[in-house]
Amino acid sequence: MKPMALTSLAVLFAAVSAAVPAAAFPVAEGWTSVRATGMGNASTAVVEDSDSLFYNPAGLAAVHGFNWTIADPRVGATGAQGYSIYQQYQQNNSVSSLFESLYGQPLWIGGGGKSAVTIPGFGFSAFANSNAHFELSNPAYPTLGLDYFVDYGFVGGAALEVVPEVLRIGAAFKRVNRTGAQMAVGAATLAQLNTTLLQNQAMNRGTGYGMDLGLQLTVPGPVRPSFGVAWKDIGGTAFSHEQGIGAPPPILSNLTVGAAVVFAVPGLKVTPAIDYRYVDHPEIAMLMKLGMGIEIDLLIWQVRAGLNQGYYTLGAGMDFSLLRVDVSTYGVELGEYVGQMQERRYMAQVTMELDFDLGSYLRGKSSSGDSGGRTGLKQRR
Repeated sequence: MKPMALTSLAVLFAAVSAAVPAAAFPVAEGWTSVRATGMGNASTAVVEDSDSLFYNPAGLAAVHGFNWTIADPRVGATGAQGYSIYQQYQQNNSVSSLFESLYGQPLWIGGGGKSAVTIPGFGFSAFANSNAHFELSNPAYPTLGLDYFVDYGFVGGAALEVVPEVLRIGAAFKRVNRTGAQMAVGAATLAQLNTTLLQNQAMNRGTGYGMDLGLQLTVPGPVRPSFGVAWKDIGGTAFSHEQGIGAPPPILSNLTVGAAVVFAVPGLKVTPAIDYRYVDHPEIAMLMKLGMGIEIDLLIWQVRAGLNQGYYTLGAGMDFSLLRVDVSTYGVELGEYVGQMQERRYMAQVTMELDFDLGSYLRGKSSSGDSGGRTGLKQRR
């Protein structure tokens, strides 16, 4: 879905009704990769590429050579019903028909992408990220719950290998421009839609600055246990009020601890991992913080599976030299506890990436006299 279409839908739906209680919304992650969601969104202990800027900045210390993620656009929705609802809106351009298709059908639409450059110990990325969740409920008094944000910004990070191949620490700093709102819209307001009013109340815009800290501890060897700690958006990332009736929703502080074990032999790598997120938020139910999964990497092909918030996740990936394709499906909890109300999401991501490993170049030249270096798609670790 195009970003303007996503924003138009959000503007169409949004208005505040003071008499309506706040709707329950799923916990929205500031950034997700399709690879991670396929294995339960558990990657804090093992992330070692440009996604370290978003998951655990300590992973930047494990980067090799010069790496340029040219682009990695991703899109996602709540299955086929999301596309059919969007098509119906495009064809009829009718608010009433759109509400009929939404009733009783929670709808999520997401997407984004980034361009990033990483070298050993450093990384920088320009990114865009969007997330929109709609739910029309309560037959006696129809209520539309709206939770959406559209972000774009920059993040830079640095990491240090304190003990070579064992202990890494890192930090990342970000600037985010956010447009978004989180509200419940009552029946009376829905019956008297006013485009100007909707735009004023939904298009809350502001700028925020955040900081992440991370640590990774690895035991070297053919079987490599790893542990990770990442405190993302320390203290929460709040936004200024630059447009609309208030500031956009903040990004929650997220203290995550994770563990993984990497089993590697020529041509095969198996990585089971587990993350426990939002340790600093006791109000979030325990099982809703838990993600675990496994990735089996056969060099060109990857398969993934896991659990996220008590619901299964599945994923797959394919590497085609400079191009990588990843797909995933995962469940999130819409209620207050696991097992109450699942929302099934589907995502796809295409990544174009170049890397140049100077170490490989020097080793190759000294051992064989070859004057050429190695360029191509870096294998994910």
